[in-house]
This record gives sequence, C-alpha cells and structure tokens, in this order.
Amino acid sequence: MSTPTLAINDSAEVKERIERFREVHRGIVREVRKVIVGQDEVIEQVMISLFVGGHCLITGLPGTAKTLLVRTLAQTLGLVFKRIQFTPDLMPGDIIGSNLFNFQTSTFTLTRGPIFSELLLADEINRTPPKTQAALLEAMQERNVTIDDVGNVAVFLASDLSSQVTADVHFVDAGYHAMGMYPEPAKA
Repeated sequence: MSTPTLAINDSAEVKERIERFREVHRGIVREVRKVIVGQDEVIEQVMISLFVGGHCLITGLPGTAKTLLVRTLAQTLGLVFKRIQFTPDLMPGDIIGSNLFNFQTSTFTLTRGPIFSELLLADEINRTPPKTQAALLEAMQERNVTIDDVGNVAVFLASDLSSQVTADVHFVDAGYHAMGMYPEPAKA
C-alpha cells in the first residue's frame, strides 16, 4: 500500500492538510496540559518525537511528571501504554516475552512482554545489565524483537528512557558505576 503524493499544484489541499495537522496537534497539547503544568518545552519535544515516529529521552529530577506525561499522552491518544522499571536483575525475556510450554496442549505459546505496546515507558534503563539494554535497543532501532530465533513485529511508537536523575546521568557519562548503574551503550 503506497502513500498518495500530492502534486505541487494541489496547494489548497496541502494547506488544508497542514491546517488539520495543526488542529490535531493543538487538541492533543490542550488535553495534555490539563494534567501537566509548566512543562511546555518537554511536551512539544515529546510531540515531535511522536509525529516523526521516533524515540525520546526525558531526563529530570524525581517528581517532575515524566511518567505522568507519557501516561497522559497515551490516554489522550487512546494508545496501549506499558511501563518497564529497569532493575539490575531484569532479563531480556522480561521485556520482550518468551515462549512458554503449555502442558495441556503440549505446544509452546508466545507470551508477549511489555515491549509489545504502542507507547512504552522504559524507566531507568541505565540500571539494567547490558544484555537487557541490547534487547530494548534492538526493538527501538529495528522495531522487531527476536524470541527463540524467530522475529516478531513490535508495534512501538515512542520510548521514554527517562528518570535518569540528572546526577546519575553525570556519573554514567563520566564512566563511574555509581549506585548500581551500568554505563550507557556507546552512541553510534
């Protein structure tokens, strides 16, 4: 299925689509601002991430409504929202899922993890082992996860690798392993 393209001489239709986009944007922001106050720049940046189908990193001090922002945005848009709290003992299968054996039917059944959502909040990713970070990064980059050597599509609009307290980010970037944190993966 291809996306229809507009000819340059269809300027009235282009203007109409642009205006409709602006209306939708304003409506979403208006609804989010009913819950989130004083975070206009962050809201705008998260909206940009959603519109371009990307991911975003929200950092800030505890209690600055990072989780509430993502949850509110998901509710406003009617998206399936999941949250993963990354901890030192979290394994890749905990986020992507696994095939579980069903003794009654003698078959394996795919149990999808929280990565199979439309809006995912990945909280404190720097506190989990590199193997688990790699599973998340594969899903983010390739929009695909591999379970038992089988690729499965993961629908996944935006990711918030948030709640890295500002001081923690400084320690991680400086190469220190403070408070049970792992260094961030190398940026490509």
